[in-house]
Amino acid sequence: MGQRGRAKKGVMIAICGLDGSGKTSVVKRLVAELKGRKLKVHHVKEPHIRMLKHLFRLYNDPYIDMLLFAVDRLILQPNIKKMLEEGIVISERCIWDGLCYQGAAGIPWDRILEINRADWKFRFPDLVVILDANPEQAYSRILFSAHRKFKDKWETEDYLRKVRSEFLRLYRHRNKFPGRFHLVDSTETFEDAYRETRRIVFDFLGIK
Repeated sequence: MGQRGRAKKGVMIAICGLDGSGKTSVVKRLVAELKGRKLKVHHVKEPHIRMLKHLFRLYNDPYIDMLLFAVDRLILQPNIKKMLEEGIVISERCIWDGLCYQGAAGIPWDRILEINRADWKFRFPDLVVILDANPEQAYSRILFSAHRKFKDKWETEDYLRKVRSEFLRLYRHRNKFPGRFHLVDSTETFEDAYRETRRIVFDFLGIK
């Protein structure tokens, strides 16, 4: 099977990017393929608590959003710790998505990072794959997504454009943050985006 023992457990991988960038599809296929190789893989998604989605829709305040996401992340930490003791964690969204989405709403990065401070023992991903999508195409995917009953307040073309700028800023300054960052073009086909994401993840895990 060609697996080296470097990273069969204790590794957290995050797939980040705009809504409509293909995160869900990439994560589902990646998790299935890793499980097919007999690896213990856990899939988590932010927000973790479904009830929070109602609160996001109820309030239109980016600072409330920031605090709700931080609380959700904090509640999830014990579960992530246990999962990492057993195997690999693949996270669909993470702190870096919050940084970019809330940054696009005008909240300074240092304020967001302060709320998600290290002494709360948040687990930062070891590997971050940012799916970079054209905002127009991402918005189109959201509109035509069969399983979506309605759009979230962040899902406008203008807002997605601002968020993409924040993700590109994050990638430019990636050396200031923990973990290894990669940027993958997800504008073209799903297969292209998945193939490149798979290559990055498998290389990081030491899987041939």
